[in-house]
Amino acid sequence: MQGTAGSSTGVVGADSGDTDGNDDPMPTPPPAASSSSSGPSPGPDTGDDTGTDESTGEGSSSDGRLPLCEDPTWWSRWWRHRTRVTIDSRGVTDALGNFPMLVRLNDERVDYSETQDTGADIRIVSEDGKLVLSHEIELWDESGSSDLWVRFPEVPAEGSPSPVFYIYFGNDTAPNTSAPAEVWSNAYTSVHHMGTMVDSTLTGHDGQPNGGVASGPGLVGLTSIFDGDNDFIAVPSESDYDYTDDMTLETLIRVDAFDTSFQAIVTKGDSAWRLHRDNNSDYAAFANTNRIIGTDSTVAETSINTGAWHTVAMSLGNNRKRVFIDGVLIQDESFNASMATSSDLVMFGENAQATQRYFEGAIDEVRLSPARRSANWLRTSHRAMRDLGMLQYEPPTSCP
Repeated sequence: MQGTAGSSTGVVGADSGDTDGNDDPMPTPPPAASSSSSGPSPGPDTGDDTGTDESTGEGSSSDGRLPLCEDPTWWSRWWRHRTRVTIDSRGVTDALGNFPMLVRLNDERVDYSETQDTGADIRIVSEDGKLVLSHEIELWDESGSSDLWVRFPEVPAEGSPSPVFYIYFGNDTAPNTSAPAEVWSNAYTSVHHMGTMVDSTLTGHDGQPNGGVASGPGLVGLTSIFDGDNDFIAVPSESDYDYTDDMTLETLIRVDAFDTSFQAIVTKGDSAWRLHRDNNSDYAAFANTNRIIGTDSTVAETSINTGAWHTVAMSLGNNRKRVFIDGVLIQDESFNASMATSSDLVMFGENAQATQRYFEGAIDEVRLSPARRSANWLRTSHRAMRDLGMLQYEPPTSCP
């Protein structure tokens, strides 16, 4: 599933977006049969008189139900409606494999009156109907926006044909096939959407809130809100985060106040790696202790103390340390050493070793990986994470 913490697993989803030009080749996406996902593998509609659709196992004449759609271009005759979506890969410099992307639904993109109340009947299907994509429902809200994460086998480079997929809905009896661990199977130690403390990789890294961490509307789904007084979230199994030569951290944050030096965002103590406020500035810093010269800090000199949401990412690998703000590479420095490890817990909003550095603001998404993500990956992830036009939705249609 994920790479081994602390090992040099190399770049994932490779491309030429890095300034050093040394990205490794992109891993080949798995074949459709093995990467099918959030639902049973699609198969032929046999037209047998039992009324059973082999692609879903849904429906039979014995329960009095008739097929809902007989259009041969439809993926399954048991779904009444679909929405056509096109991927806009502008700015993607090389193809990205097994890439997670936000799919945001609202009453213009689906008809909520035709969906199940929990979104259980949602299926994300390739244009040719041969692949059902893995998806996770983070939030289902029929009064507003519903947020899903979908793993795409490939996001092509700009200039390639634009992939199309369909969102199928309108099946009253379909089971819920939301499968978080399948969405986040591409070298993640843990993924936290912050509306709940559950780690979406389902590998036992659920967060433990302390103080009075609150929950509220976020940029995606719900977010965790920290009061800067005594709030933080601790993550178990700290040794799984003992990264030494390769790592990537991606997060969505909103700073409400910078009023303490080195305020913690996501940290593993003060002797390993940490993302925090750069001393008393308005900048974010990727700091670590290495095994040669001690403390090393890479500062992104772009203010994040704006009261607005920012995507912040830091990556280590290929002898480089990098910090990205809103998908833009701000600081890129040489790093010819290995990071030290520690026995401190990973924390969101506090530093387990250098305490009283409580964060004041909101943290909406945290993704931790033992792999080096490229600049192309992180730039595209910023767009995909924030619904910034990567997906072009058409109005929903019904089976004729």
